[in-house]
Amino acid sequence: MGQTGFCGAEASVDPESNVTAWLVIYWLMVVMTGLRRGHTELIRVYDLSCIQTCETGAPWQEFADYFVVFGIAPEIKWKPRLHTLLYRYSHTTRLFLFGTPSQFRSVKA
Repeated sequence: MGQTGFCGAEASVDPESNVTAWLVIYWLMVVMTGLRRGHTELIRVYDLSCIQTCETGAPWQEFADYFVVFGIAPEIKWKPRLHTLLYRYSHTTRLFLFGTPSQFRSVKA
C-alpha cells in the first residue's frame, strides 16, 4: 500500500488484531526503557560498545543495534536467544528487563 514505518507496520497486520501505530511505538518505548535501564548489567555479558543512546533520535535504530549485539534477527530462530537473554538478566538481577518491576510500582491509595 506504499506505507512505511509504524503506519506501514500497522497496515501489514491482520485488521482484527487491533494493532495500531501508537501501540507499536508504545511497545518500542517499553523495550527501550528496559534495555537502557539494564544496560549496566547487560554489558557484563554482551559487548555493547556499539550502542549509542539517542534520546532525541530514532529509537528504532538503538533497538536494532541492541538486537544485533544479542544475535537476534528476523531470519533466525530468535526466541531461544531472547529467552536466554531474559532468563540471564532476571536470574542475575531478580528484576524483569521489560516493563515496570513490581518493586518500583507506586502504591495507589
